[in-house]
Amino acid sequence: MKYANIKYHDVANGTGIRTSLFVSGCNNNCPGCFNKEAQDFNFGEEFTDDIIHKILDSVDDDFHDGISILGGEPLDPKNAPDVLRLVKSFRDKYGYDKSIWVYTGYIFENLVDIGNPSVIDILNSIDILVDGPFIESQKSLLLKFRGSRNQRIILSRKSFITGKLTICEEVMKGERNELIKINLNDFIKVKLSQSGVKYYTDYIDNFTDKYLTDNVIKENREEIIRQYKEDLFSKLSIDDNHEAYLEMQLYDFAHVFGPKLFAGSDILADANIEIRRI
Repeated sequence: MKYANIKYHDVANGTGIRTSLFVSGCNNNCPGCFNKEAQDFNFGEEFTDDIIHKILDSVDDDFHDGISILGGEPLDPKNAPDVLRLVKSFRDKYGYDKSIWVYTGYIFENLVDIGNPSVIDILNSIDILVDGPFIESQKSLLLKFRGSRNQRIILSRKSFITGKLTICEEVMKGERNELIKINLNDFIKVKLSQSGVKYYTDYIDNFTDKYLTDNVIKENREEIIRQYKEDLFSKLSIDDNHEAYLEMQLYDFAHVFGPKLFAGSDILADANIEIRRI
């Protein structure tokens, strides 16, 4: 196997501070691939035992969380045996005190069904698998640690232990809350701008931080909407006409976007559509 690059102190490809290995070779050829040169199996440098030791040593301190393996395609049958060598060496040295993330363009269930021995051993040993091809039409800069909405962040080893595919809810929940905050900010700004009322960015940011927290998804959404209106009206100078206009817009917000937001359904794919409909 060859590798295209090694990034040390990487914070973009998994939680915490990591060392990321980009292997060479991929047959998926996803349109819009961010690392197209690494699709060539002959691109880059030879992956050797010395490189494995270098990667392991680079995270041998308290502030590195682990390694990430990307591509190219780490789980291509041509690459999987060498990737497995790295995974096994990592576990021999660190056990499960540090984590391993692997990115693949394949689908987890398909990999399990195919049953390539090296791939299965990898999936049984890693903490996180980010699976699925990059789909340019589903690209979003709001996503954490993945490029398009179809891709999943899977607790790989846990899925094998429990026999049930398990999504990493912690990361996905952070994505959802961030998307809600950004879209709600935009909604408020647009509506206040249309009504001729001056809006205050700092206040809007403070509001969303206050209400769109981990406990926002609960049944009493009407109370949250009521408090939202009271706070908004108290902070802004609004005459009667503007207040009536905002009342109408907030009603729309509560009954169109609100049920999706506060009922806890996954709005990652349709939040922008719902906002535009309001």
